[in-house]
Amino acid sequence: MTNDDLYWQQHLTRQPFYIDGLTFDDYAPAFRMGAARQRDDTLFEDVQARLCPDWDDVKGKSRLTWHEARHAVRAAWERATTHAQQPHARPLATEPWRHTEQRRIAT
Repeated sequence: MTNDDLYWQQHLTRQPFYIDGLTFDDYAPAFRMGAARQRDDTLFEDVQARLCPDWDDVKGKSRLTWHEARHAVRAAWERATTHAQQPHARPLATEPWRHTEQRRIAT
């Protein structure tokens, strides 16, 4: 499982496009497609029409239609774009130990 897979698995049910009753396995091919096809110099809107015919080839056992999957593809595309543009951004993996703040207690 990749760092992106871990992120999406932990955050899937909070996404506005999430459909009750579906699982990470339904969305994983869409997230992977978005991350793999992302290009820094290209907008998702410019390639969406070219991605649509590829969905049936990459979806595997996913129960999502392209109309449903495209939102997850876009989310992964935008996440990959954000991290590509911010080389010092938080790691893609969710590592709570890395992000905790140490606070000094006033004595």
